[in-house]
This record gives sequence, C-alpha cells and structure tokens, in this order.
Amino acid sequence: ETPISFAPPYAAAGLPVAGAAPVSYSASHAWTASINFNLPGQYAVTLVTGNSCGGDTLTQLVCIESPPVAAFTLTPAIGCAPMVSTVDNTSTSPNSCLTRYQWSVVFNGAPCGGAGTWSYSGGTSATSFEPQFTFTSPGNYTVTLQVINSCGTFPVSQSVTVGSPPQVTLNPLPVICAGQSVTPAATFTPCGNPIMTYAWTFTGGAPATSAVQNPGAVTYNTGGNYTITASATNACGTASDSEPLTVNPVPPAPVVNGPITLCAGQTLNLTSNTIPGATYSWTGPGGWSSSLEDPTITNITTGQAGNYVVTASIGGCVGPSSTVVVTVNSAPLVNIVPANPSICVGASVTLTANGSSNYAWTAGGVPAGAGASISVSPITTTVYTVVATPGGGCPGTATTTVTVNPLPLVNAGPDVTLCDQPIPYALTGFSPAGGSWSGSPNVTAGGVFTPNGAGMFNLTYTYTDGNGCVNNDQVTITVNPLGAPANAGPNISLCV
Repeated sequence: ETPISFAPPYAAAGLPVAGAAPVSYSASHAWTASINFNLPGQYAVTLVTGNSCGGDTLTQLVCIESPPVAAFTLTPAIGCAPMVSTVDNTSTSPNSCLTRYQWSVVFNGAPCGGAGTWSYSGGTSATSFEPQFTFTSPGNYTVTLQVINSCGTFPVSQSVTVGSPPQVTLNPLPVICAGQSVTPAATFTPCGNPIMTYAWTFTGGAPATSAVQNPGAVTYNTGGNYTITASATNACGTASDSEPLTVNPVPPAPVVNGPITLCAGQTLNLTSNTIPGATYSWTGPGGWSSSLEDPTITNITTGQAGNYVVTASIGGCVGPSSTVVVTVNSAPLVNIVPANPSICVGASVTLTANGSSNYAWTAGGVPAGAGASISVSPITTTVYTVVATPGGGCPGTATTTVTVNPLPLVNAGPDVTLCDQPIPYALTGFSPAGGSWSGSPNVTAGGVFTPNGAGMFNLTYTYTDGNGCVNNDQVTITVNPLGAPANAGPNISLCV
C-alpha cells in the first residue's frame, strides 16, 4: 500500500481550487489523463486510486501562467554625463508563479567620442526589479528589460542619450592685410544635446562680437597679432576654441624724388625712402620693372620718358603707390667735318662742327679750343671731341679721330763726281723707288744727269707714299772741268 505520486501530464480527475475556473479532462487509460487549463490560475489535481483492498489519493498543485507584458520607464533618459537613471518597472505578469527580470545595456557609440562606460548603482544588479544605472561617459545607449516566465522571454527596450558639452573646432585663419576682412568659420558638434547659444569674440576687429553660428566677414584695420574665439553652449556646458590671426600692416606710399628732367644718354636715378621690412616694386615705360629700392637706368633714351610707379609691400600687403614723372630731352645731332681725317706728320687739319652752338673741343680730355672750327696739328693719332651746349638745352657730342701718318724714309743715294762732258749718267742707290728728281736742269725726273759745265749741283729726290705723305733727300753731283788735251807727239814710221 504504497502512496502513488505523479507528475505532469497528470492522469486523474482534476478539481479546481477555490475561485478557479473549471477544467475538463479525459482519461486515456487507467493510469493517464490529459487536462486542458483554459484560464490562468492555481489548480489542485488529485489522483484517487482503489482496489478490493482499499483506496488512496494524491493531490498536487498546478500553476497556469499567462505571458507577461514588459514595460518600464527610465528617468532621465536624456541628460549629461555623468548621469544616474532610475527605473519605474511597470511590467505586468498576471497569476505569475515565477517571473524573472533580466536587464542589459548596449553602447551604440558617441558623436563626440566616448568609451561607453556605465554601471549598476545603488546596490542594484542586472536581475533587480528596478535597477539604477550610472552612465559615466557620453554616448547613445539602449537599455533592455527581459521579462521571463514559463511562457517565454518578453523584451522591451528604451534609448538613452547621455550628452556632454559641445565640441568646437575653429578653422585655420589666413594671413590678411590691414583693412581687409576675414570670414571665420567653425565646426560645432552638439554632443547629444542641442546647442542653445553661440558666442564669437573678435578682439581688434569690427564687429567685435557675434552671437550667431556663422558670423560673416570681420574687418581688421590695424596690423598686429589677434585671436578669434568661438564658443557654444548646450545643456551640458560650454566649450570654445581659438585661432590666431596675423594682420600684416600696409606700408605707406614711398617718398620719391621727382619730377625729373634729363637729357638722352644721361643716367636716371630713381630713389625712395627706406620703409623697414618692406620690399619694392617699380614699373615704367616699355615694360621696365625693378625690385630695387633705388634703381638706375643708364644711357636713357627719349622712349623711356614717362611715369615711373613704385609701391612698397610688407608680408604680401601692397601699399599705395607713388609716381615719378620723367622727362627725357633729346640732344642735338652734332657732327664733325671732315669725319676721321688722315694727315701726315707736321701737317694740320681744320675740324668744323655743325648742328648746334656753343662748341667746346677736347683732345684726350684736354681742352683743345672753342668755336665751330679749330685747326689741329697732332704729332700722333688723336681723338677730338666736341660738346655743343645750346642755351638751356641738352648737350650734343660728336667725336672724330685724326690719324697722323709718318713721313716715308727717303735716301737719295751717295754723292757722285763726274767730268764735265755731256755723257748722261743714271743716278743709283736711291730709295724707295718711284720718286722724282729735281734741283737742276741737267737732271731728268727719272734720275738721269747730263753734265753741262763744271760745278757742284745739289739734286733733290722726292718720294710720295700711299698715304700722300712726301719726303725728300739730297745728293751732291760734282762736275770737274776737263784737263789739257793729251799730246802723244808726231807719228813715226819704222822699217822692219
């Protein structure tokens, strides 16, 4: 007579506990029964057995659960790190005999960076009915509740946004010149909470401040080093960023010499005052340019007359310009007649200048006379320069070279002694050949002397070279008289 125990499925007649809805069952065989529970609740199931020896009963309680409804509210769900949130668990699980709660948190990233650090706080845990969460780093989280009973697992989730002060990144600023404008811009990241206000400061600029996200152009009229700062505020605080701004000064207009009037061929000297730290840029007629502070132009021409403009710049900032008006007067066209003459040693030549007035002559830098014409007798080749300076005008200059050729070397040959007899004698030993003889009617130009009376005769040999230079030399011809006639006596006849 051992008591009988059984486990589901129960095979017996089931009777509902007090207050429970009725159930139906059907017996499949002597020892098995299938029971359908239509309503949740607690039921007592009794097994009654018996035979000829007697009977026995066994009763067990059965809990029939319905699926739970998971729900909760997290307060706050939006805030600033560190943020403590508490749970109001409003989940329902009617007639539950054993309902469990399981919590979890997933970090979904952070717009401004974050490690996703959080923890249970206040002595709670992942299985608490109403845990407490502490979010120590900003970001987006998902909190999930799982309500679990015999019917299954039923989850519900809620998003949590943990913010931080906004992030501000100011864009780099260009170098500008005094009087110019800069348009600052920045990247503003809300970091989980909307930005409520913006604040800009522009020390030394106009305007000096701004309260909008994009402030527009800011003008700086004075050179120097400045700082631009941008700030943004949300519910979690204020953040700012700064960038340096360099404003280079604009140099003043250079102080120049001028206007300048000069004559063609002279040197133009352009000058400007020294501005510390500045570089210079000159431009002029015909595409001329220079980066010198004080440039020069040698041998200037009338085509280079006009306006010469200079500007100074510091750090790429160009100041106002200054202009020099240059007038170039042409010089008179002077010439000398004859042009580059040649003379022989000892000769002279008259040089005549024309084309202007007020002439002054020099020879090798030494004054050689004044007036339109001068007569010169140089002993060596010499360059003569004449400068004409008309009243109030530009001087004109001309040069000429007087070439001095040497005289030819002439030798008339040796002196000669002849007898006074009309026998022609050809002179010899003279040089160079090609000259002519003179000095006596007894000599021909070709150098044949015929005595015609006793005496001494000085003959001249004259030679002209290829440059037209003439030189001569003399020879003496001595003509001796004849002696008494020779007398050999009378003729003689002899016999052999």
